[in-house]
Amino acid sequence: MHTEEQNNLAPGQVAVNRTEHCTMQLFENLQGEYYPVTDCQGKLNLIRSEYHPIGNRLQYPKKWGRKRAATLLLEHKIKVERDTIESAQAELAKLERCLSDVQGWDDDSKI
Repeated sequence: MHTEEQNNLAPGQVAVNRTEHCTMQLFENLQGEYYPVTDCQGKLNLIRSEYHPIGNRLQYPKKWGRKRAATLLLEHKIKVERDTIESAQAELAKLERCLSDVQGWDDDSKI
């Protein structure tokens, strides 16, 4: 996810390259439902060109807001889970084809 910094600087003006960041994490309650928790640091960190979720966590610029950060984190987690399902389905199909081939073998062979 790219940041949207403006490059409308007057001659001699220095770009702002630091901003406050927050970390959003997904936690699971006793009922198995996810809920996001945000923790904002009080210090300024360098602005990065891209922000990517890692596991159940996303560090993001505070100015994005919780909704944008939660949306990005949840969409990423959903994509990862869908990719996992697709990969598992492909592997399962290959294993079932192999099992079908094996079941067609002659039982008399002693190899």
